[in-house]
Parts: sequence; C-alpha cells; structure tokens
Amino acid sequence: MEIDTDLILELLADDNSRRLHTEIDNVIRNDVHSSNDWKEFVNILRVACSKTYQKHWLKTHQIMFSIFELPELLGVDCDFFSELRAIPQPNSILHASNSLSDVLIEIAKIQLKTGAQHYFSKLKVFHQPSPLSLHRT
Repeated sequence: MEIDTDLILELLADDNSRRLHTEIDNVIRNDVHSSNDWKEFVNILRVACSKTYQKHWLKTHQIMFSIFELPELLGVDCDFFSELRAIPQPNSILHASNSLSDVLIEIAKIQLKTGAQHYFSKLKVFHQPSPLSLHRT
C-alpha cells in the first residue's frame, strides 16, 4: 500500500479537511484492498494526527469529523480511530462515513440515555409533560 504520509501530514497541518477528504477517498478506492489495509490506513491517520496535534484530542476529533463529513456528531465521546478501524472495509469515503455515522449515532444514543459523558453543547432535551401537570387547579 503506497500512501503519501507527508501529504497527509501537510494537509493536517494546514487544516485542509476538503483536500484530506479527497485524498482519503482516493486511498480507499485505490490502495485499500483488504481489511488489513484498512486497519493499517486508519493507523496511519491516527499517527499523523498524533504528530500534528499531539494530545489535543478535540482538534483531532474536529478535523476527523469534518473530513468524514460528520460534524454534527462531534459531541460523541469516543475513541474516533478505534471506531473507524472497527468498521468493515469501505469502498469509498462516503461508505466509510455512512458506516461510521451508524456506529457514532448508537454511541450517542447510549450516552444520552445513560447520562454518560458527551460534549453536545446545543442539545435540547424535550420531556413529555407529566399527566399531573396537565390537570393543575
């Protein structure tokens, strides 16, 4: 598998999520031929983000969720690369995004239902009115 890691590092440093989206799609379509290739590629992305953003996990999440066009799920508390690595080998970035979206939505549902940690800042929770509140005197 031939991947230009220097280009990935450069695009990460420039916060160029659009170009990264295109480059990742090209790699998935042309260089990822097995589940092992997929896992290796996800590891390359993880290492590149680690080198670029060090321990700034929020920045890593922001760029990766943007690249995979999932910014609305940025508040999910997860190990992004573990979740990405666990999806079945995709045939395009759109396929990867759709698979990842399904997984992250399930994680978000669990986090919201159980009150687990999450980072949704503009989430409104609607409660059903209590039957007693409808019959006040």
